[in-house]
Amino acid sequence: MTRTAAPSVIVDEFTELGQGYQLTRTVRLGDTRFRVVVKRDAYDDQGYGQVDVWLAAHGWTLIHRTPGQQLSGMPSYVSKDTGAKRAAAVQVYDRLLALAVAVAVA
Repeated sequence: MTRTAAPSVIVDEFTELGQGYQLTRTVRLGDTRFRVVVKRDAYDDQGYGQVDVWLAAHGWTLIHRTPGQQLSGMPSYVSKDTGAKRAAAVQVYDRLLALAVAVAVA
């Protein structure tokens, strides 16, 4: 896998939940599949950013998790601007995927 490869999106889901919202993207980079989940909740300690990698022998395996308190810049769940919420979640996704690729290539 190279760092310049563009990800091929397998799953791209954005859901508004009761007291939050969640972006889930599964992508393929070369032969490696990553799943990135960004969840914003009314309570910061229930939100998170998480990256899993698919390992044939083990299934989805956690490689990184960022607590909700460290996910800065994400709009509140009460915001009516779904576009802004999704855009903020995508920015966090981009950072988490870049981190995962750096770890996988190292």
